Amino acid sequence: MMLRLVICLLIPFVFVIPVKNQDSFGIASLSYSPDGRYVAGVGSRVMVWDGMTGDMIANIELPLEQDALLFDAAWSPDGNRLAIAGDDRRMRVLDFAEDAESFGTVLADVELTTYLSVRSIAWSPDGSLIAIGGDEITPRLEFRDGATYEFIRASAYVLGANRMDWNPDPQRTL
Repeated sequence: MMLRLVICLLIPFVFVIPVKNQDSFGIASLSYSPDGRYVAGVGSRVMVWDGMTGDMIANIELPLEQDALLFDAAWSPDGNRLAIAGDDRRMRVLDFAEDAESFGTVLADVELTTYLSVRSIAWSPDGSLIAIGGDEITPRLEFRDGATYEFIRASAYVLGANRMDWNPDPQRTL
């Protein structure tokens, strides 16, 4: 069994995640579940590893437009759902709850209002909202309901949101 290491640079810390059973896969983003149980990586597909052992748990191929990539993934605050977005202008939400029909089942596949690529996605601390950030060409934020995934609003303009996070106080903005 081959063991590979995935290195994530988060200034000023470097995290090294042992990753087992991985074939050729470019990773655009890694995201730990809130309890540290899982690590999700996205690129041309979604891969999920055990957060402690590095064993691959799921290798999920989503229907993507030709040459499309997934750029970011964010776990819901309860760790039961994973929201994913990329340059195909879609948000997908996968089910990782203990009682999931199938581990990683697609709960939602939503077309976004962002015109081109989506670079970032983040759940609010209370799970009520999902923020989706466009690239430098279509600089805007889109907000969706965290339970129904329905469109709420979009910002008029913001610099390209290649990475974002919420303030821990849900009453404060990104």
